[in-house]
This record gives sequence, structure tokens and C-alpha cells, in this order.
Amino acid sequence: MTGIPMQQAPTVYRRKLGDTVITLLNDGFEDYSFDIVHHITRPEAEHLLRAAGLPPIARMPVHAFLIQDGRHTTLVDSGDANCMGTGGYLLSALRVAGVAPAEIDTVLVTHAHTDHIGGLLAPDGARVFPRAEVVLHEEEFRFWSDDANFGPERQRMLPVRALALRVFEIYRSSLRTVTGGEVLPGIVLEPLPGHTPGHSGYRVTSKGESVLIWGDIVHLADIQIPRPEATLVFDVDAPLAEATRRRVLERAASENLLIAGMHLQFPGFLRIVRDDSSFALRPERWSPALD
Repeated sequence: MTGIPMQQAPTVYRRKLGDTVITLLNDGFEDYSFDIVHHITRPEAEHLLRAAGLPPIARMPVHAFLIQDGRHTTLVDSGDANCMGTGGYLLSALRVAGVAPAEIDTVLVTHAHTDHIGGLLAPDGARVFPRAEVVLHEEEFRFWSDDANFGPERQRMLPVRALALRVFEIYRSSLRTVTGGEVLPGIVLEPLPGHTPGHSGYRVTSKGESVLIWGDIVHLADIQIPRPEATLVFDVDAPLAEATRRRVLERAASENLLIAGMHLQFPGFLRIVRDDSSFALRPERWSPALD
């Protein structure tokens, strides 16, 4: 099939939430070996993926989310700018959504891994979002900034750290660190530690409707939601990441809370239900209109 594109076009998905519009912006995807997944066997993981109608590949979509409420134009995460995987489509997706980088006034960061902050920097190292304030949890900033956290056991994380430090420096004049609470009208940062020390979600509320943009609570939803004990090699504190995941899944099921995630299958929104002693996901179906 020479000449036929083998990747999807820049993808967006809009959804109304009260008076707010939230748009998924797909940046690309990443493929990994199942060696990155712990506490579940490869046959078990492949069975779960096949049961969900997916190929038995550790493939992770990478998304960012745009929040427009008429007052602020906010981005949650920024993709990886082709630093890894087949990413780097964020700006194309923004163009499809009708938004220019200079219109983004705030970037909310869930955590400082490459596939979440790589899109903040242009190839020449300049700011991609010239007017944006960047917000992240204070503990996330502290973790990546402290040399003491990167001894021999974390050597593989040094390239990730190098990018985080560049982002912190380039956006230094407009970087705001917080410990929780409302970061913008209608948007609350919720600490969700484990994957990284300052890993956070953002709960967006408008007219009584809410969504939790939960960052990397799961990377492989069809595996980690029914089997929350499955952790990834990327988790800084795997036991805490599992405990946080279980807590969030329980809450999402109890509250029938709408979830958005950076690695969920398109269109990136779902709800959680209890399934015997574990959980199951109920993906939101694509809709051709917002009303």
C-alpha cells in the first residue's frame, strides 16, 4: 500500500460541559513492549486488549485538552512535540480546533514527563505559547529540580529531567506552582501522587457538570482499569500510583464522574462502573454535534 498514509489525520473531539467546551487534541501515540507493565502477565494483558477490540500492543494515545469558557483559553498538557513515539501533532490539532498558540493564556501541567510538557518548546527551544502562564504542583517542580532525587537508580530519567528543567527555565517568568485548590475559575487542581510525586488532575466544573482530567492515572486503560494493580516502569512510586488509581476509580464509580485522560482511546472520555470486585470502563461515544 505504498503512498497510502498509515496514520490518522490531526484529531480533535469537542464536548460541552455546562457553559464550557472541552476539546481533546490528539498529539499522536507511543508504542511500547509489554516489559513496561508490571504485576500482570503478557498473556493476561493481551487477553484484556483483545476483549476490548484492540490489537495486543502496548499502544498509548497521547492527548492534550483545550478548555474554553469565554474567559480563558486553557490547555491541559501539551503532548511530546515528537520527542518520542509518533507525536508532535498538537499544533495541527489546535489549528483544526481554530485556536492559535498565542491565544492560549494558561497551560495546566499534570506532571513533567516528556509526553506532557514536550510540546511547550519549539525545536529551537523557544516558547510555543508566548502568552501562557504555566501551572503545576509545587511538589512536581521540587522533585525535578532537586539533584538529590536523581542518583544512580534513576539514570534512565535524566533525559526526562533535562527537558523538564529546560521548560521550567524558559517559562520561569510565567511559572506558577500550587499545592491544590482552584487554579482558574471553575478548575481545581487535585493532587494524584504516585506516577510522579506531584502528579495532578484537574477537575473542571460548569453549571453543575464536572469532568476530572486525570492525567496518567492509567496509561493502558483496558488493562489498568479492570486490573488496577498493573503498574508501569514509568511510575516513580508504583505502590502509591496503584493506591491512587484505586482511590480515583472508586470515587469515579461512586460519583458517576466523567473522566478525561491523556492516554484514553479516542474520544478520550469515559465513566467507571464497578465490576464484581474490580472496575470496568464505559467509553463515551463520539457525537457529531455538541448539543
